[in-house]
Amino acid sequence: MLKEMLVTCVRGLEDISCKEIYKITGRRCRKAWSGALKLRASYKDIFLLNYTSKTISRVIVLLAEEEFKSLDDIYKIVKNIDFTEFIEKDQSFAVRSKREGKHDFTSIDVARVVGQGVIDSYRDSARVRLRVNLDEPDVIVRCYVRQNFFMIGIDTTGDRALYKRGYRKYHHPASLNPAIANAMVRISEFKEEESFIDPFCGGGTICIEAVHYVCNVPNFFRNDYAFWKLRFLDIEEFKNVKRKIDEKVFIKKLNVSGCDLFEKHVKGAKLNAESAKVSINFFKCDATKIMLNYDKIVSNLPFGLRIGRKKVVYELYKHFQENLKNGEFKRCILLVADYKRFEFDEKIDIVYGNLPAHILIIKG
Repeated sequence: MLKEMLVTCVRGLEDISCKEIYKITGRRCRKAWSGALKLRASYKDIFLLNYTSKTISRVIVLLAEEEFKSLDDIYKIVKNIDFTEFIEKDQSFAVRSKREGKHDFTSIDVARVVGQGVIDSYRDSARVRLRVNLDEPDVIVRCYVRQNFFMIGIDTTGDRALYKRGYRKYHHPASLNPAIANAMVRISEFKEEESFIDPFCGGGTICIEAVHYVCNVPNFFRNDYAFWKLRFLDIEEFKNVKRKIDEKVFIKKLNVSGCDLFEKHVKGAKLNAESAKVSINFFKCDATKIMLNYDKIVSNLPFGLRIGRKKVVYELYKHFQENLKNGEFKRCILLVADYKRFEFDEKIDIVYGNLPAHILIIKG
């Protein structure tokens, strides 16, 4: 039986995530709102997406989606849901809520009302009062309020989103979200036989994601998925799915390099690569002077958000772009804060955290 699913992703990268979801499950999805997708999928797809997807954040089994006018309406929507299929009598639960828009209530108010609705609904159905455990719940009920629209579902991923891979040992002060890094690699169309470099590698995330992308490496660096505790799912099926996927993983030696101006970041990138079980050529360099003769160049350039840094960063952009013109490459993908400083062929606007950012596509 297919269920309605809500999948969250990076705002602006919905098309990339839809393509990945189709490749993994063979199912088409549609945009629910900026940073969220909807599709009809099986419970097996839940396992596949959580274990193998690299551009999404969370997979949620949708239980209801309706318009509302007040908190009382939200309570009624929740109370009309039968939670006995998804939560066992001896299990605890917690509500995680996110609200966008102008309202006379907060996200905390939403969580409180939803929590009471779950308790009252379950008590009516099973004559049992469910336990609440905010820190380590067995089941996470996740809900979204957007303007006058309410959605609620069962989170199969957990409090740690899928972009928290589990391989990062060195934390760069401006580390890149791995989901964005992976999406940039996909946009570059990097292939096994090609050369690849990140000239501003930082902690090495883009290079690691590039190797994992080509080698189809799943999310086996973490094992804390929320679905382990969801008894309506067949965990033995997940174990079978996982075993078949793991058997096909073979991490190849690729021509992937990363460099950085600071030695401490180069050392950190090597530490992360070792943790991620990949072999990458990391070295110290000046990105404005190194010869950029690589098939694919993918990089997250400094944003210069600190006071007094923007002028320095813009000079860096200028010199890097001049150096780029001397290079021989097929495709260059850059994540920048100010796209007006660059010459490019295509642009994808995204939201990184709460900041507007831009993925630039430069064809060689």
